[in-house]
Amino acid sequence: MKQLKGGIASLLSLIVLVLCTIMARIQGDVVAYVVLMVISILVLNVVFILAGRIGYRGLIGIYSGYTLFISVLGALGLLGVADYLVDLAYVILLLLVLTVYHHYSSLREVLVAYIPVIILASVIAGISLGLQNPLRYAILALVDAFSAIIVLSSVKNHIMGFITCLLLFILLYSTPILTLDIIVFSVLLALYILRVLLVLYNKIHSLRLIVSLELLVRPLLVIYL
Repeated sequence: MKQLKGGIASLLSLIVLVLCTIMARIQGDVVAYVVLMVISILVLNVVFILAGRIGYRGLIGIYSGYTLFISVLGALGLLGVADYLVDLAYVILLLLVLTVYHHYSSLREVLVAYIPVIILASVIAGISLGLQNPLRYAILALVDAFSAIIVLSSVKNHIMGFITCLLLFILLYSTPILTLDIIVFSVLLALYILRVLLVLYNKIHSLRLIVSLELLVRPLLVIYL
């Protein structure tokens, strides 16, 4: 019962965080960023208060720290002029997610040695196509992939795990940093749902292939769709 209440509290906190992130994206004013900042801090506190703050609950804490950083930059008017800080935030986000993935995931075989080579190829393709900040899109592909693995490895209720994965995806791609139209977002969401299903059915080789292919074609999707 305690674990169930903790799971519901985590899910509700994540829903509120997603709604505030979307509001900050739509409004884009100081008030919206301040609200997101406050909510991010509150969610961080909820995560630390809950018992057993490992696995996906720790992941929610990482994401709320990410939105806190974005909200501070937005409130200070630095989102459009501090690209190096944003890139640093993405790298830190990936490292934190990979740390949780390494310690609490049951599908460690997905992270293979050739992934950095594929990331490099994706970045080179993005640069050649004229995509701004191609590294961010490659990092996001890894973050959402490994986040889904962490959640579904930590939650026994697959329905709650699936909902949590969708919320994390929406949170990640609804921040004001990214400028994705609805078509690109829908395609990325469809690919994400496919990866989530592969995690649920423990299709490691297929999952590894999909992650690698998406890294390679993501610049094309963002540019041409």
